[in-house]
Amino acid sequence: MRLKHYLFALLTIGFISCSDDNDDSNENPSTVSVTFPLTDGNYWNYDIDTDGTTSRDSIYIDHDTIINSITYKKLETEIVPTGFYSSSLKNNGLRFSDNKLLLSGSLSFLAGQSLPIGVDLSVTDFTILNNNVSAETELSSKTGTITQDYNGFPVTMDYTLKTLAGNDYTSLTLNGITYQNLKSTKVVLTASVSVSILGTPIPILNPSSQNVMVAEIIFADGIGAVSITTDINATIDSTAATSLGLPQSITQHQEEALDTYHVN
Repeated sequence: MRLKHYLFALLTIGFISCSDDNDDSNENPSTVSVTFPLTDGNYWNYDIDTDGTTSRDSIYIDHDTIINSITYKKLETEIVPTGFYSSSLKNNGLRFSDNKLLLSGSLSFLAGQSLPIGVDLSVTDFTILNNNVSAETELSSKTGTITQDYNGFPVTMDYTLKTLAGNDYTSLTLNGITYQNLKSTKVVLTASVSVSILGTPIPILNPSSQNVMVAEIIFADGIGAVSITTDINATIDSTAATSLGLPQSITQHQEEALDTYHVN
């Protein structure tokens, strides 16, 4: 099944923009430096495997775009993407500055799907790669609280979306191809969700706060992202599951592997 079928109760409640916080401080900076090729016409094709269901994404750099008086490269996709990575970059701007890859736009990676409630997480210069820090350093974070109606029930969601520096690799072989100088970034979504039924708040998640999404993006120097692994895991409270018609557990494993690409 597509990603939307597993996230509709958690992620489609809505990610509304709040402040972005970046932390670049680190006493032991990384020894691997990765550049991201941001040239018009560059493209990347990914094979997607979502719990055994395969698909294919294609993303490319289309043109320059101005966001808050700053020039970014605009990312587009050939068709509606199914992978987390291409969905996150679609229609957004990227720029590389001070050894960091920065994303501005709307992380509406489920846009265009038939969802009960839309998704919109607006970010400005959200760091998705930083060459200056070591593993586990927080790169960017976004927190907030949203209350919306879901099928006639008021639902409140506290969330934190953050990026963390991952591991460095001097070389890595993926699908028979060996890449040199790689760096990974982890994306973690932590959520606490409750629903009010007859005036009584009931947690949707049990335990109430969970890392419902963890993704790892591996970037190769001068190429871009070569591998993305995304795991969705959540345990739903039995009362909430019965009241809202949700499954009691949500799991999904998705792998995006770079196939063909062109970079200048």
